[in-house]
Amino acid sequence: MPPNSKYLPPFSLEQQMVLALVPKITAIPSIVGSVYIVQHVLRSSKRRQRTYHRLLAAMSTMDFIYAIKTFVSTWPNPEGTGYLASGTTETCEAAAVLGHGGSLSSILYNGSLTLYYLLTIAFSWRLDKIKRIEPFLHGLPLVIGWSTAFATLPMNLMNPIGWTCWIGSFPVSCIVNPDIECTRGENSSIYRWVFFHAELWACFLFSAFAMLYIYFRLRKNEVAIRKYEYEAQADADAEPDRSVENDESAQPQSGRSLILQSGRSLMTSRRTTTGRNATSSRKQKRHNLSQRFASQAWFYILAFCLTWIFPMITFVIAEVTGYLYFPLLATTVVFNPMQGFFNCLIYIKPRYMRYREGLRVGANVPPSAPSQIQCFRSALDLDAIDDEEELEQIEGDDSEKETTQEQVEKFSDRTTEWKEQAQKKGSNQTTNNSR
Repeated sequence: MPPNSKYLPPFSLEQQMVLALVPKITAIPSIVGSVYIVQHVLRSSKRRQRTYHRLLAAMSTMDFIYAIKTFVSTWPNPEGTGYLASGTTETCEAAAVLGHGGSLSSILYNGSLTLYYLLTIAFSWRLDKIKRIEPFLHGLPLVIGWSTAFATLPMNLMNPIGWTCWIGSFPVSCIVNPDIECTRGENSSIYRWVFFHAELWACFLFSAFAMLYIYFRLRKNEVAIRKYEYEAQADADAEPDRSVENDESAQPQSGRSLILQSGRSLMTSRRTTTGRNATSSRKQKRHNLSQRFASQAWFYILAFCLTWIFPMITFVIAEVTGYLYFPLLATTVVFNPMQGFFNCLIYIKPRYMRYREGLRVGANVPPSAPSQIQCFRSALDLDAIDDEEELEQIEGDDSEKETTQEQVEKFSDRTTEWKEQAQKKGSNQTTNNSR
């Protein structure tokens, strides 16, 4: 058997200690970060009502479960199958099921969060419309993640693989050595793809495609906004010239009529300019918020990639070459348990930036007043303002504008109808008089 075989890595005692002990350290920040996100959402009634926060709380719950599994590391492994292994086959299966269900559900929740950002930023879905598909955003990760985890039990797929318990064969060398009979987990390589890596790669590719689409859509929107602002400014500059032309082409009028006409022209010009400026301001505000949302989405995907890229590379190399390389495994046990910690930092970031830049909605916060530590403490508070709250305010303003526009159009239709009735009545009277 070649050295560093993927089925029986002959790691030294020091290397086994690293693989067993490092996850116990790196899992702790993830546990703390996941707990913070969950409690920060559940303790706030306004956050409990938002799709984004509910998705993040559910994903953090899965991160917490997976971090607990990585923290126990080799403890559940059957005695003699790894450093500090002191469990049984049953404890190994239990830990593996929890780790598989939590990790795969978290991976798919990353896909749901990416879809949320894609619909919000690129397709401008309103928050109330996104809530209609929220059961799908929760159901798919939970059903696939935990159904595949429990499906491994009757097939005896969960076994010790050296540094942890997961889908594998037992004894670990039975697949490559015909003299050793596999007592558990036959065809484990196939089920790793079917039950885990296919979903992981699909989510990875979807996230990459979504972020590229969001990037190009934002670029397109930025060009459209600049064009709209240019045309609005050009129309506003041309309004006085149009008024002068209308005045010059008009028939001689009395002084009183001329003053009234000039006043109406000026009021119309101001209303037109004000309306265009307000529309442009709303579009620019929504675009700026979309850019912040896109930045947030990029960070979540970066955390997802940093967490899972090393296990993906390790698995591909092992399948192609038949070797497990200790540096890759050591990097894996450092970053793989930490997604909960990364997500926590990303979750806090927008509120921290609001305090740091003096952008808190509804409050006057001097940009240079708070220190970085004070800003970070304020961002942890339960009543800190989220970007989603600003989006709700923008959508509320748009709804009020739509309602007002509908009322104006309805009044205009009624006025037109009254004019038509008056003209018809006048024509009838003229016809009667002529008779």
